[in-house]
Amino acid sequence: MQRILLVDDEEQILQLLEMFLEMNGYRPVLAHSRQEALRQVASNDIDLAILDVCLDDANGFDLGREIKADHPQLPLVFLTGLSAEKDRETGLSIGNAYLVKPFQPDVLLNVIQQQLSSSPA
Repeated sequence: MQRILLVDDEEQILQLLEMFLEMNGYRPVLAHSRQEALRQVASNDIDLAILDVCLDDANGFDLGREIKADHPQLPLVFLTGLSAEKDRETGLSIGNAYLVKPFQPDVLLNVIQQQLSSSPA
């Protein structure tokens, strides 16, 4: 079962995403903060990470850069409320996909499937 790291400081969002991923056959790994996210990436075999940009303790773009520095092949998907074009461009320069909240679940699932199928095994 593929593991997907979810990083968001909003518990309700994490719970919804966790349930959604489980229903679609994935194993979610949750993190509420930068430190938790880095610890999860280091200690678990993560197949994809979904990051919020606005975290209580960090900037999600910076977190994405940190993750990519150690795990350049790990697909990153930004899922955020930031809809400005400059934010989208920044996100896509770091990660593999950028989705704005609110999002359509089928679009997120499509992005996840696409990223996992194109990432090296």
